[in-house]
Amino acid sequence: MKKFYFYGTDLNDNYQQLYVSEQEVKVGGFVIVDNGNLEPITVKVVKFVNELNAITSNECIDEIIAVVDMQDYLDKKRAEYSRRKLQDKMKTEIENIKMLETLKKYSTGSPAMKELYENFSALQDGNLPITESESE
Repeated sequence: MKKFYFYGTDLNDNYQQLYVSEQEVKVGGFVIVDNGNLEPITVKVVKFVNELNAITSNECIDEIIAVVDMQDYLDKKRAEYSRRKLQDKMKTEIENIKMLETLKKYSTGSPAMKELYENFSALQDGNLPITESESE
């Protein structure tokens, strides 16, 4: 049976240790190992080592307990992050729309406010407005 030799690091990047697994592991994947005190901890796979280098090294090679499939969890977290970013963009857009509507409402009563509204509208459209004071 093929064995996978690799370096793994704890999730705080405090140390690297050499591990062996009979189950297939991937760089960036996660495994459960014994921390030396009969307590399981999660370790991230950092890089593979060929068998000869692993066996002839002076390092202790620890066996893993299990491979952890984190893909569903990571997909869920990425979706949550994307949803939050989209909500933030929508909130910003709503604030801009409300500001535009408020400026439009007050622009009918004041020439100064009308100019501000037109300038703000032009900026919303990506145009740079030229005000009377800039053109003089």
